Amino acid sequence: MLKINKIMASGLSAVSADAIASFVFEDNIVAAGFTQATAKELSADINMVTDVPLGAGVILPAAAAGDVFYICNAGSNPLTVFPPLGASINGRAVNSSFELPVYGGPVDPIGNSTALIFASPTKIILG
Repeated sequence: MLKINKIMASGLSAVSADAIASFVFEDNIVAAGFTQATAKELSADINMVTDVPLGAGVILPAAAAGDVFYICNAGSNPLTVFPPLGASINGRAVNSSFELPVYGGPVDPIGNSTALIFASPTKIILG
């Protein structure tokens, strides 16, 4: 709510502020597939992957420059993350994946409520 109030203070309506400040959260995501074509497609801004079979992955949605996605691997195996078809991540080869390790370490309080906390999420900014 604090973020919405700050946005409204700039002169935007409550509806506009809510649209800007709101994140879509998806929990209990099951990674699937071992290739870009068969990976589980992510659809939320904040993605909690809780079941990661060995070698399984997810694929980022097609998005515009500046869009931000958070992925947290709360599974028991490294998570394979694929870019959208025809894209690359961190200058890697087009369509190549990277592995997101099982979380651990510092807690980073991000989310859409005060009760939502991820440990070591990966923030992906499309640019």
